[in-house]
Amino acid sequence: MYCDEGIYIYSAMNIARYIINFCIDIGSPIENVKLQKILYYVQAAFLLEEHSPCFNEEITKWRHGPVVIDVYKSYRGFIDLPIIKQEHYKQLELNDELEVKLITKTFDANIIKSEHQKLINKVVLGLASVDTWDLVSKTQEEEPFICTKKDDVMSLLSIYTYFSKSISNEMRIYGKYYD
Repeated sequence: MYCDEGIYIYSAMNIARYIINFCIDIGSPIENVKLQKILYYVQAAFLLEEHSPCFNEEITKWRHGPVVIDVYKSYRGFIDLPIIKQEHYKQLELNDELEVKLITKTFDANIIKSEHQKLINKVVLGLASVDTWDLVSKTQEEEPFICTKKDDVMSLLSIYTYFSKSISNEMRIYGKYYD
């Protein structure tokens, strides 16, 4: 069963922050390109197991595979270096006087439900040891990527349909394809 594409739970930025911190905690810091592929597989895992998207932001087909553009832009300054722990981040907010202020916020992983953390961890643990460029190649072999035009959005339905077709497709999400 597939749910309506308008339903979402988290922001892609908070999921990215969670993944970055988790990767550092397990001793496998992550760079931006790999983060993008893991976000794609986390979205696929939620679609299959939760019957709901993990985040509402779109995944776009770029040269090096699926990308959540806003997340990519936030971390592009790291180039191909591991991203540092996400304890604090800056965010623009509008106050009661309608003034825009740049504030520092503390990231709290507890905004993500524990059962969802387990699902994200399952994806990350399965893919953390896979080489970044192997992940790029694998995502480029998958139907959602192949059937989407460059710079277009990869639909949630295409992602769900592809990964639900067979157990071998589903196992790609958790790194089992690479064993």
